[in-house]
Amino acid sequence: TPYAKYLNERLTVPEAAARAVQFGPMDPAHAVPPTVEGLNDLIAGRTPTADSGYCLLDGPTMYVQSRVDFPGSTPEMFEWWFWWHTLDRLRYMLWFPYSHIQATVADPARCADESLSYAERVYDNPHHVVEFIGPERFEGGIRFLDPSRLGIDMAGFHAAGYRASASGLLEVPGVGGITVGLMLHIVRPVADGMELLSRYYLGTHPALQRFPGAAQAAMLLEKGGMTRDKLEAMGYELSVHDMTEWNNLARILPGLYREFGPAAGR
Repeated sequence: TPYAKYLNERLTVPEAAARAVQFGPMDPAHAVPPTVEGLNDLIAGRTPTADSGYCLLDGPTMYVQSRVDFPGSTPEMFEWWFWWHTLDRLRYMLWFPYSHIQATVADPARCADESLSYAERVYDNPHHVVEFIGPERFEGGIRFLDPSRLGIDMAGFHAAGYRASASGLLEVPGVGGITVGLMLHIVRPVADGMELLSRYYLGTHPALQRFPGAAQAAMLLEKGGMTRDKLEAMGYELSVHDMTEWNNLARILPGLYREFGPAAGR
């Protein structure tokens, strides 16, 4: 395939990130709650930006955090990736070989429309992902949204140097309009490339009740067997998944963008 040379079969992560989750959950007191205040404190630099970690928050709610460096990448590359990879399942597989199966969007024609901006292509164009998280096959729905709709103060977002976001609400495929979690991916340029901060929340934290249908999340999660133990185990597996997929994308994104990005006309 045109992408064969970007298939990385030897996946590695920074030692510090691996050690951060090696010995169990982090102290929940050091986590960022999914409140409006918590998210904006994170963006403003008033909370820790640790490389990796997971724990359970109120609800119960699975929490995962990470920070990944992308040498040689830019926020423009990040935005490009988030619509480009949905148009061919092999692109999604490149992101995390062995675990990613496919990612599709409700309206692929909108994602492919070159006359539209990144926000117009991706926001409110629901994604359906199929992947392995640890040993279990997982299907999830993601509704990427403008960060302001998650409660983020955009003046503070830009003042802190952030230039792009792939953040949104987590849903159960086939069950529209019920929020079961929140996912935050925000990027800003740094001296040698780009920095990515990520936060994941899955569960029934009281702060998630501000989102559509969240009052019904407990029923759906219980039906799916998401006990406290299951959520904590998933937190560990998602931490490993997160550090693996993002560090691998950091390696291949500059080359993919040069070869297939807008300047290449492919």
